[in-house]
Amino acid sequence: MMNYSYDVRIWEIKARKNRKGRVTSYSVRWKVDKEEFFESFKLRAQADSFRSELLLAQRAGERFDLGTGLPPQAKVTERVSWFDMTSKYVDMKWADLSATARQTTAEALRAPNAFGLGVVAR
Repeated sequence: MMNYSYDVRIWEIKARKNRKGRVTSYSVRWKVDKEEFFESFKLRAQADSFRSELLLAQRAGERFDLGTGLPPQAKVTERVSWFDMTSKYVDMKWADLSATARQTTAEALRAPNAFGLGVVAR
């Protein structure tokens, strides 16, 4: 099975709006072979930069990975789970926090469980 394709189509940046009509994010959509991909960004400049990288790779005749939708040289940001990110944050801050601040931090980090993120307070 072929893991790469040169058949790439990149669409314009689309602004995503909330119910009030305010722009909440900007999405870049592209298609590699028959698979569609998208990436969302908070700022239009970030979306434009990412789209430009895709266009440069496409124009240079680079092949795109069918699994990620990206050219092999593309910078892939590491996806970190909420739990891992939170653990690293707490490890970094805990020693310097007062008792009250520790309690407040622990309570605040329990809140995502209420939203169904599967975080269990211990």
